[in-house]
Amino acid sequence: MSNEYKNNHYVPIWYQKRFATPTLPDNKMHQLDLKPPKYTDRKGKIHIGTTVKKYGFANCFCEEDLYTTTFNGITSREIEKHFFGKVDTVGKTAIEQCADYSHPWNGADFVNELLMYMSTQKLRTPKGLA
Repeated sequence: MSNEYKNNHYVPIWYQKRFATPTLPDNKMHQLDLKPPKYTDRKGKIHIGTTVKKYGFANCFCEEDLYTTTFNGITSREIEKHFFGKVDTVGKTAIEQCADYSHPWNGADFVNELLMYMSTQKLRTPKGLA
């Protein structure tokens, strides 16, 4: 099986990039490690490792094989490929239309797609899947 659709983003890269600012010139985001590594020195004193790390968008808000399913020994990545791929595509358009909204309204119907995207986001996280 190929490695395509193996690294599953529960926050799509295109959405992460909407938070990029000129203060992120290297296109990296800061992430807080809630369980940083602990080290004990020679004197027995415990030190806590780095709690804030910088990662590129490709390595943020993702987990390997998060949506991969196995049934009767057959592994499938169809959920990421067909379901979340479509949700992300439609969601991106809806988010862009919402962000560009102005009065008077141009008549584009993005509300249903926006609601679908937002409700799916809650379910597709590791916590939501648990």
